[in-house]
Parts: sequence; C-alpha cells; structure tokens
Amino acid sequence: AIYCACVIYVISLIILVSTSTPTALLDNAGLGGLVAAMITIGLGTGGIKANVTPMCAEQYQHSRPVLTTLKSGEEVIVDPELTVQRLFMCAILISASVFISGRNRYIRVPPVGSAILDACRTTSIAIKEKGFDNARPSVLIVTGNMEKYPLASQERYTDEYVGDVQRGLKSCKMFLFFPFYFICWNQMWNNLISQAGTMALHGTPNDLLQNLDPIALCFFIPFLDLIVYPLLRKYRIDFDPVTRIFMGFMFALVSMTYACVLQHYIYKSAPNSIHVWIQAPSYIFVALSEAFVIITGLELAFTQALKK
Repeated sequence: AIYCACVIYVISLIILVSTSTPTALLDNAGLGGLVAAMITIGLGTGGIKANVTPMCAEQYQHSRPVLTTLKSGEEVIVDPELTVQRLFMCAILISASVFISGRNRYIRVPPVGSAILDACRTTSIAIKEKGFDNARPSVLIVTGNMEKYPLASQERYTDEYVGDVQRGLKSCKMFLFFPFYFICWNQMWNNLISQAGTMALHGTPNDLLQNLDPIALCFFIPFLDLIVYPLLRKYRIDFDPVTRIFMGFMFALVSMTYACVLQHYIYKSAPNSIHVWIQAPSYIFVALSEAFVIITGLELAFTQALKK
C-alpha cells in the first residue's frame, strides 16, 4: 500500500508540474491539471500517512513493561509506551533507500476486511441489543439472536473484539474536539499569512514566518521527550495523554488570542507600521501545541485502535 501510494504521489506531482508550464496554461490545461493533481495528491498522501506511522509502531512487538539489567548492573523498566513514542521520529529519519532495502524483513500485519465498517456494524448490533455487553457472541448465543446478524457468525467476531470496539469508541470521544483544534492550526496557512501582508515586512515575505512552526517543533519535541516528561516522571507527576492534549489546546488558544490582540493593534495603528516579526509568537505557540496534541493523538490512535 505504501509503495502504491508513493507512485500515485509522484504521478500527481508530475501532473501538477506539467500542467503549470506556460504552454499548458495557454492551452487552458491549468485548472484541469490542478483538480487532477489535488485529487491524486490526496490519495497518495492519505495512503502514505495512514500506513507508515502504524507500520513503524508495529515493528515494536512488546506490549508489556519488562525488567532489564543495564551493563552498570542497574535494573530498569523498559516501558513500551515510551518506546513507541520515540519510534515515530526515528522512523521518519530513515531514508527511503533503507525502507526499500528492508522490505523483506518487515512485520506485515495482513488487512482483515474494513475495520471501520466492522466497528460500525458491531455498534449497530450493540444499539439493537441495548448495550455492548449484550452484543457479545457469548450472550447472543444464549438469547438466540446470533443468526440475526451476519457479522456475529464470523470467526473474528469474539467477545474480545466487541470489548475492543467499546473501548475504541470511548477513546474516540476526545477526538471529537480535534476539528476545532485544526481550525486554529490551519490559520498558519491562510489568515496569519494575510495578517502578515498588512504589517511592515521590510523585505520579509509574508509567508516566511510559517517556517517557524517546523523549526520550533524540531526543538520542542526533543525538549519535551528528553527533559520535561522524564522530569515529571521523576517527581511522580502523572502527565497522562488527556492532560497533554488539554495543554496543547491551551497553547493553541494562547496563539489565537495573541493573533487576535495583534490584529486589534493593526487596526488601531497606521497601515504597515507594525513589524511582521511581532507575529512570530503565534507560530511558536502553535508549534508547541502540536508537540502536545498531534504527537499524543497519534499515540492514542495507535494504542487504542482495535487489535484485530
């Protein structure tokens, strides 16, 4: 799936470039090429992002903390959750050549139907049976309702699977707030750029400051992983995933509040009188929020996903 998505993505870039040439624009191929490129870029990007991160995490098969002894003789606990958190960054740094050369060594979890459709059907059974406990096959056999549902008669439909769906739905409740977060996050690519255009640029492109986001992320993620989180664990402070996501939302709120206050002063001041770099904290706070929200969201999505 990843290889196919990469091919689709490369083809989409070729379409975009070839239909952006002056000759193609004169032949009115620009709009059609843009639409085709956007669709294929979406397919390629979706295929890559949806498969790479879970596959990287699946390479680490230990699901329980284990006790190990270091060369110094010190006994330490290897936490699989902390290990998986670091797998994402390490895997992204690996080049494409290493990925291709190791294709015969990877652990490949075979796809089994559609997880989303099966989860929806299981939820439908639970609604009709008035609860997930009543939707378990062991209960359906007792009540005589097993034959009513085609999914229930399949081998993969077990008591454990129904419990996984129930836990997954409970975990999805916090993801309902993510669209509101991404509304704020997307301001980097539109409204903040427009705001910068009304400020004193002094030769600085109005879309340059958005590069502060990835630069700040390169600092914040290692800083949190290597300093902040270990320090909190040392003092036995439970900085759980929900708290981390909440903190990320708060930093996004600070970023948008700062941008709103800045816009207020832009309206009050003379045109193009406020220096554009005063806008920098908005991007930095958004980057800090990403380090909490998106990284933790990926972790939760993988750890709470259905096992089957």
